[in-house]
Amino acid sequence: MQTILLHSMRAMLVCIVLTLGSTHAFAQDCDESYEAVTTSDATVPVPVLSSRVKPLTKCELEVEAQAWQELLRAKVAEISDAEVAEFFKKEEIKTIKEAESALQDAEEAAAESDQEAAQAAEALAKEALQEAKEAEKKSAQDAAVREAIKAAADNAEDAGKAVAVDADAADERAELKTALVEYVLELSTQRTALIDRLEVVLAELAKKGGDRTQFDTYIKAVSGISVDVTDASATWTTIRGWLQSPEGGIRWAMNVLQFLFIIFLFYLLSVIAAKGAERLLARSQNLSSLLSQFIVLSARRIVLFVGFFVGLSALEVNVGPVLAIVGAAGFVIAFALQN
Repeated sequence: MQTILLHSMRAMLVCIVLTLGSTHAFAQDCDESYEAVTTSDATVPVPVLSSRVKPLTKCELEVEAQAWQELLRAKVAEISDAEVAEFFKKEEIKTIKEAESALQDAEEAAAESDQEAAQAAEALAKEALQEAKEAEKKSAQDAAVREAIKAAADNAEDAGKAVAVDADAADERAELKTALVEYVLELSTQRTALIDRLEVVLAELAKKGGDRTQFDTYIKAVSGISVDVTDASATWTTIRGWLQSPEGGIRWAMNVLQFLFIIFLFYLLSVIAAKGAERLLARSQNLSSLLSQFIVLSARRIVLFVGFFVGLSALEVNVGPVLAIVGAAGFVIAFALQN
């Protein structure tokens, strides 16, 4: 009995030593001095990045993911600054139009010799002009907003549109606001490209046992485009820009075409599979017609089912969790029907 206990203790000690050794070896793979290398070119093609990250270890991929997330955070900060600048310009335009309307009312009242109405309109005009100056002062005091306005004007100039940064008239400010909306769309396109590259790193990280939950949460939080439906011109500019964007409407149009093509292709394959199963079952004399029809129909539906999920992946829908559930359900059904 003592001999058995002694051998058991020795075996346990050997297991502990091997476990500690493997843990130590794994810890050695996590080089704390490692620095991200794939972020040197933020516009690296996705296939190239996929090849670059394959040799990396889990710890190295975590560093790479953090670096790509930092690039994404900086881009989101640029978008936020541009949206704040757009809000300030919208407020400036609103107050200037109110001042212009009040001045026009004052002139009409003066022409009609209504002094009280003229004075009231002038007071409203002065108040509106004061609010416009305060709104402009807020944007002028914010360095990030000034930088966003300048970047939006430069972006518009690159597109062949002349936009005045220090505009006074409401129409000129409206042009600058439109330039800011277009600049936000441009930044959003760049943000989508960064997310695509981060997704490549995260996919490789998940393959090697890493946790991508916190990265997915951040991506979900910063994705999407906000549309101010109260501003018709800004809404139309946003929709039109998204439709024309390579990472927006054009990308989703291609995804939808791929989805329809995949569904059509698998529909043809399902017909072929059904006919093939029907011919094979016709040679068997031991199967009932009801069972044969069931097998043929099942073969066709399985092909369509697979095609549907392949099509969803073309639409950039994450089908992993759904396939896991389907796999578990299939195991339960197979276990129940084993007899």
